[in-house]
Amino acid sequence: MTDLRLIDEVFNLSNHIMKTTKHVRLNSGRMTDCVEAMLKEPREEKQVDDKKINMSDNTTSNIILEELVADSVNYCYWQFNSGYRPIDAGSTKMRNLLDSNFESDRALMSNINLAAELRNFYSAMVRNRFPLMDKRLTHLNALTRCSLYQSASNMHSYESAKCVAMDMVDIVQGGYPMQTAFKNLVSRVDGFGEDPFLKRAILFFLQLNRILGLYEEEIKILPIPADYQVPKIMNGLGLFTYTPPLNEKIINGEHLQENGPEEMSIRAAAIQVASILGEETGWSPSEVDGWFFARRKNTNSPFHCCITSNY
Repeated sequence: MTDLRLIDEVFNLSNHIMKTTKHVRLNSGRMTDCVEAMLKEPREEKQVDDKKINMSDNTTSNIILEELVADSVNYCYWQFNSGYRPIDAGSTKMRNLLDSNFESDRALMSNINLAAELRNFYSAMVRNRFPLMDKRLTHLNALTRCSLYQSASNMHSYESAKCVAMDMVDIVQGGYPMQTAFKNLVSRVDGFGEDPFLKRAILFFLQLNRILGLYEEEIKILPIPADYQVPKIMNGLGLFTYTPPLNEKIINGEHLQENGPEEMSIRAAAIQVASILGEETGWSPSEVDGWFFARRKNTNSPFHCCITSNY
């Protein structure tokens, strides 16, 4: 499989679903209005300092690893109504817990240290009532596995092998093309390739672009990381509509089946709309995603509920 095939297949899947779905319909008449609104406002600002990023710097290693961990637990989507999150168990709280319970400097020293830091982070999330922690623990554990799936019969053999998280840090810092790094993440870190729309993998690279300014041109070939917030906003703006049965389910907070036809139609619609808007505005997927995400509280439209750790 070529390095681009994984990314192309997300678009191909979305296009195929939108040609056959009975659950979601795009509203081309509202696209023009949205393009005009986007072009009237400044694009999303990156967090990159004016100084050139030193890719061999320890700070850069820390950022890459922290983003990998954050996207493994995937901002801890709450599968029920957004108005009910015990102890504020949302994306901001997750980031705060990562900052205070995961020491990336120590984690980068060895596989054993990485596993210990991940346990600290996991325990803090459990104490703070984050959802679906059994699945998210599986995602975190995947980061500590040896890169060639070597069996670690003792402490020494485990420490002498490089785990996949360390491999990914080296690949990103090594300046490999984004497509190569993307393929490595999806194929070698268990869990990142399970989602048909590869949301967590896409988000990882968008975040590296936002924070470190990496892959400035290559990032334009990615779809948006389709989850639940951006579709909610797009629906609220009338960019696509649901059939009455699906709309009733969403309003009533009924769980949609993970990777079922309704849930996949919603996510496919978001990818297709963002692709159209990106072409019309000349914006990157990161900028389109950021524009919509910044407006997540500007609509009363509810998000769809689904028990999943893909988002």
